[in-house]
Amino acid sequence: MATYDNPKGISPLLPIAGVPGITLPDDFFLEAADRGLVPGSVASKPEEKLPPLVSPVRFPLRNVEDYGDAISRLIGAYSGPGFNLIFRPHSDKNEDAKAKSKDQKPLFTIPAGGSLQPDLLELNLTHELWTFPRADLGAVPNRVASAKNDVVIRGIPYTQIVRDVTNPNNGTRVPVDSLGKSTDKGLQKLISDIHFEPGLLIQVPNSMPVSKEPTISRMASIPHGTTINAQGAKATKVDVFKPGDVKFDGRLRPDIPAFSSTASAPFELDSTGPIDAFENNQFNLQNAEATRLPQNMQPFLDSKTPVESITKKMVQDPNELIRNHNAGKIFSQVITFTVATTPTQPLDKQACPHMAARAAMNATKIAVADMDKQINDTKTSNEVKQALLQAKDAVTKAMQLCDPNEASAISTKKMDEAKKSAATAPAIGTSNIAQLDGTTGEGPNARTGKVSSTFWISTVVYTVNVKEKFQPKLDVNGNVVMDKDNKPSVSMPPLEPEEKGKLVKGTVPTFVFPADRVVEAGRYQVEATQIQYSQTVNLIFNGSGWPHISVATLVPVRPVVINFAKKLPA
Repeated sequence: MATYDNPKGISPLLPIAGVPGITLPDDFFLEAADRGLVPGSVASKPEEKLPPLVSPVRFPLRNVEDYGDAISRLIGAYSGPGFNLIFRPHSDKNEDAKAKSKDQKPLFTIPAGGSLQPDLLELNLTHELWTFPRADLGAVPNRVASAKNDVVIRGIPYTQIVRDVTNPNNGTRVPVDSLGKSTDKGLQKLISDIHFEPGLLIQVPNSMPVSKEPTISRMASIPHGTTINAQGAKATKVDVFKPGDVKFDGRLRPDIPAFSSTASAPFELDSTGPIDAFENNQFNLQNAEATRLPQNMQPFLDSKTPVESITKKMVQDPNELIRNHNAGKIFSQVITFTVATTPTQPLDKQACPHMAARAAMNATKIAVADMDKQINDTKTSNEVKQALLQAKDAVTKAMQLCDPNEASAISTKKMDEAKKSAATAPAIGTSNIAQLDGTTGEGPNARTGKVSSTFWISTVVYTVNVKEKFQPKLDVNGNVVMDKDNKPSVSMPPLEPEEKGKLVKGTVPTFVFPADRVVEAGRYQVEATQIQYSQTVNLIFNGSGWPHISVATLVPVRPVVINFAKKLPA
């Protein structure tokens, strides 16, 4: 079997204008500040030792040893379709009843003789754009307060933009390009930006004394006034690629679980069960007067292309969308990791919602123990003794959640029940501005509690057809001849995969061969990176917990430069 192997191939592409993102100077490199604190001359700046380039080079890759399997794969801009479900506070505003022009999204119809509910369900068909710069943060030194070695962290910045591309008039998504823009001026007015997030992804080689294992952390800032620090165990990887084989059995695919039928429903903070009050309103997609956006869901229910629309199944199980995006695709590699703001044992043994709360509980425990001693030394009623025992038991259980080394153990069942309840509370790793937190008397406006997200970074196999042999234009020294824009003067046009017509729009990349080597005519098997994620954020307001669920499938914005391909038999 013939292969195309060109690990250092010259890209024929120019940068795409309009791709947002964080940029770092080419020479940016975080490092230890104490290179000059040792006797003698200042130590030389450390050189980054990159592993040698070994064929086959299947995709752009950072140093896996430093960044782990997941973060090492994240280079460049990715975009694609998604879905967003969020409950948020709502009160009848005067502008809701105002007439709007036809090229704007309709707002609310106030039910005859009634009013809208204070809790609004918003459903958005989305287009997401994530960017990961090629530059990284360098070697970030985390000092260790002992004689042990310091921990050097590696990480990359990222940005996320989410656009609402819902067309409520025909019940489908507005057709957009890879940057989420429509060429139709009328349809462009239906598009709105609903989220921007700058953040960092970091790989921590160990968290001693907490854990010897590598971990991943996602740190992000949200414009509404929330910051998150979500942690998780290192990514897992399954790879079935074979350099000399073009056959795949199709069994490998991202293991994207189904949400429970009530996962989208609001819940009481003191229990894990859903609230039933929404079945006949927000969750009744037939109800055209529900407190919901879009309010009239009939165009979506009547859609001939449900994968481009909003279905009842998607509202119950948002992951249905990204599973549908994988239908018909062949996968050669799947990398998976999960991060959350409420770390679980044994990843973070000191996980407690707030250090202040822990200190308060510890002080209470000491006070209760002191009272216990005083009571035992005096004559006290059985009722008082019983109340003290109950208080002591409650504090012990609370402390057990904070520190598993507490002497008093509790049953696994009770521990699980306590963890479920704790997950609805403000979580470690989230911080909100005062306006979101609210007060004890009036409660929060929309406090962010637990955040959890799972990422599937997959390698998808496609087929491209080179109909004519490509001959590069080289000078007498064998170098590619460049034009005035520093672009190869002769190059192949981007290639669409043969599978594109059978797969969901916006989830298939394009490809291009480098401009420095001959490409024989024929069909080639190629690969590209696909990113999928599913995220749940529990918002807290009006005395309940409200799920905010986001999912998306992302593929490279720019054509994928082919450094390795397998030529298929004629």
